[in-house]
Amino acid sequence: MALRNLIKEVLTSTSLVELTQEKIEGVVKDITDTLAWCFYRYDLNVCTKFMGIVSEFIENFTRVRMRKYVALSRNELAKVRAIDKDILSYVKHVVKLYYALLALGLIEDDKVPVSIKREFTLDSRKYSKGAVTLVNTVEALLLSKLGIAELVPRTPINLISLSLQ
Repeated sequence: MALRNLIKEVLTSTSLVELTQEKIEGVVKDITDTLAWCFYRYDLNVCTKFMGIVSEFIENFTRVRMRKYVALSRNELAKVRAIDKDILSYVKHVVKLYYALLALGLIEDDKVPVSIKREFTLDSRKYSKGAVTLVNTVEALLLSKLGIAELVPRTPINLISLSLQ
């Protein structure tokens, strides 16, 4: 019942559905009970079809959830009380990264400019606070999420600075 209720709630809600530990445990129990029933009857065909449906639901649930999360205002974001809030917070950084890729473009290979907010070392290379440097897109995403760096717009001054490195 928990799986069915979650599906219904996700499909009918105009806002982000609150995902709690209780809901997750209910869904896991439903899936486990259904698989136990399938295996007890030795009906692997039903089990396989059921898991296909579950996989499709999880994929669609994730996409809908991310879309709804991205659409939230700052006030709404502050009110999100979901067990997966940290996971969802990556979505905003991915959106920022796509902005950098599409609006600002890549500088070379798969690199984007970032401004270093805190001194750190990565792969034996030291980055100083305030520096503007190029990092690959995955590093940019992680550094942005960690609050260590932020994507910078491409301006003539930044481009000259980056070309001198």
